[in-house]
Amino acid sequence: MYGARVVKVMIASPGDVATERAIIRDVIHEWNTIHSEDRAVVLMPVGWETNARPATDERPQDSINRQLLNAADVLVAVFWTRLGPRGASSAACRSAHPTRVSMWRT
Repeated sequence: MYGARVVKVMIASPGDVATERAIIRDVIHEWNTIHSEDRAVVLMPVGWETNARPATDERPQDSINRQLLNAADVLVAVFWTRLGPRGASSAACRSAHPTRVSMWRT
C-alpha cells in the first residue's frame, strides 16, 4: 500500500466525442499504472456521463458545475462539431470553462 494525492481530472465535452472521452480515461488510467506509486499522485477522471447526478431544481450544466467542476483540480475540455447538447444554447454550454479558468486565476 502507498499513500498518494488524488488529483480530480474533469473531462468536459459534449456527447459527440464519446470515443475521445474514453481515450482520455484510458490514458489517465495508463498514467496511473506507470507513475502513480512512484510520484505519489493518482489522477481520478470525472465526467458528466459517469459522476453527475440529475437535479430537478437547476439547469443541467449548473448541476454538473456544482457537483464536478467546482471540485476538479484539472479541466480537460474536448470539442468537435458541437459545443454542448443538441438544442442547448452555446452560451449555457460555454459556462463551465470560464468558471474553471477564473477559479485558477484567484
